[in-house]
Amino acid sequence: MNCRLLLINFGIPALSRGYAIKTVQSSAGMMGLGKGKKPGAGVGGPATVKPVLPVETDAQKLVDYCCGTNTKITGEDVKLGADSDYPDWLWTINVGAPKKLSEMDPTTKAYWLRVRALGMRRNNKLNKIKPF
Repeated sequence: MNCRLLLINFGIPALSRGYAIKTVQSSAGMMGLGKGKKPGAGVGGPATVKPVLPVETDAQKLVDYCCGTNTKITGEDVKLGADSDYPDWLWTINVGAPKKLSEMDPTTKAYWLRVRALGMRRNNKLNKIKPF
């Protein structure tokens, strides 16, 4: 009987006639360490507030400048030049959805890298499936 009471006092559940006995609240809960926390007050302190950045709405400035490139307090954003000032490959970059494997040329390295990535993705999905 003393052994059973000793186990209950240390927070270890003991069995009596096949039923679980409620355990005594842990010492951390008694001291207020486990309950009653304020929301947002975690281990690292309160959550940081993200700064709200202003959005440029002037259409002419959006056309003439690369908005957001000025990292200093004073100064202005980088002024955009004429299209002829930039290299030709810049205008051929794919900015849309990535090409499908059937649309790619099998003689390129990018094609075989995509084949490898798709194969690894397929194998990882198959390894997650349980046989039973």
